[in-house]
Amino acid sequence: MAKRRSNELNIQELITVQSVLPTGNLSLSEAVELFIEDCEVRNLREHTIKYYRNEFSAVKALLERQGIELNLSAITPTVITDNVIKAMQGANIKPVSINTRLTALKALFNWLYKRKCIKRNPMAEISMLNHRKEIIETLIVKQLDQL
Repeated sequence: MAKRRSNELNIQELITVQSVLPTGNLSLSEAVELFIEDCEVRNLREHTIKYYRNEFSAVKALLERQGIELNLSAITPTVITDNVIKAMQGANIKPVSINTRLTALKALFNWLYKRKCIKRNPMAEISMLNHRKEIIETLIVKQLDQL
C-alpha cells in the first residue's frame, strides 16, 4: 500500500513555490495580474473575477489621478485612508460602494501578504465604513384598513 503524502512541503518544494511569486517591489498592476491569475487557477466564478478587475481598476485610476506612486511599497494605510477612502467620500460615493472597493483591496493585500510578496499588509489597519440603513416608512393600521 502506498504511503499517504503529508500536507507539508519539503525543502525543494518550498524553494520551488517561493520562486514562483516575485518578492521584489511589484507595481499595483503586476500584483493585480498575479492575484487574478490565482483566482482563475482556483476556478473562481467569472463574475467574481470581473468584480475584482473593476474594483482594482477604479482604485488604480483614483490613485493615478492623484499622482500617487503605484508600487506596492508606496501603498500604506495612510495612502488608503487619505487617497482612497477620503477621495471617494469627497466624490459623494456611498459607504456601501466604498466598502465594496475596500473588500477587494483586502482580498488582494491579504493574498500578497500570505504569499510573502509584501512584508506588511496595509489593509490590516483599515476598517470598513459604517453605513446607516435607510428607515423605510411602513403603513399605519388605518392606512392598511383603507387598502
